[in-house]
Amino acid sequence: MDSSYLLQIESYLTNFPFTEQKERMESLRYIGGIVGGEQPSRYSQSPFLWNLLFQRLKIPAYFAPFDLSSSKELGPFLKTVLQTPHCIDLTVTNPYKYSAYQALESLNFPFTITERVHRLQSLNHILLQPDTWFVDSTDGEGMVRAIKKRTPLEGARVLLVGAGGAAASIGYELVLAGAELRIVNIIEEDAHTLKQRLGKPWICTGGWDRIPVWAAECDIIISAITESSPLDREGIQKLPPSILLVDTRYGEHAEFAHLGRSLGRTTIDGREMLFGQFYSAALRVAITLGIPEPVILDALERIEIEYLS
Repeated sequence: MDSSYLLQIESYLTNFPFTEQKERMESLRYIGGIVGGEQPSRYSQSPFLWNLLFQRLKIPAYFAPFDLSSSKELGPFLKTVLQTPHCIDLTVTNPYKYSAYQALESLNFPFTITERVHRLQSLNHILLQPDTWFVDSTDGEGMVRAIKKRTPLEGARVLLVGAGGAAASIGYELVLAGAELRIVNIIEEDAHTLKQRLGKPWICTGGWDRIPVWAAECDIIISAITESSPLDREGIQKLPPSILLVDTRYGEHAEFAHLGRSLGRTTIDGREMLFGQFYSAALRVAITLGIPEPVILDALERIEIEYLS
């Protein structure tokens, strides 16, 4: 692999994912990675999933975490990565999902952009496809996949806490699944803005003060905020025991899920959403690389069992 491309990419970063893998990189054919401004190299589990898939399918590729220090560098960074002839996927995480969408206009590359990306003006995947880059937002797809394993969404009353990139993608998929959606955010105007993007006038929106009342009336509560928990221990204890508690974060950061589990409540954390959003992207990329679909599906099924067990 031509290391000059990799050095150009690293010039934008606060970590050095390729320099540290120099010997390994020389034997590889493809690269991918996740880029964010909140140091994904310290927390993201996407590299584990992608590199495990590459290993299982014997794809000579490496997926790296990219810590980008400034949003001003996002446009040049995207241009550098996407012109690298070996790149097969760039995953985008906080806080650059909206900025990445805006940056597409200035990039002279062929893009196929899904309707949900245009609707949300946010993205989390740029995937290599024949003669084009495929741009998608799959966080919501991953979360809905996880929730449907526990309960139907058609007619379910859902409280979505947060209005950022992940919340927008989740809200979009919840509406498609037929859920009755309520959105709250600490900055109430952002909840109204998300409602407008989703284009459904029947969605209820409000500020933080609406959480206790609406939470008690809902079937599912989804925390899509990056810090703290929308309800404390006492607030969760007051909820009907049948309510499903969902957290988009995972590991030690999933405070809402941890509180729920400690009280014996049914919960989902962000690991299942992460796998779900990875699943569709990984399938698309592996098919593009010529791997037979049954082989890919078998590998993904095994990885899911291993990752979530």
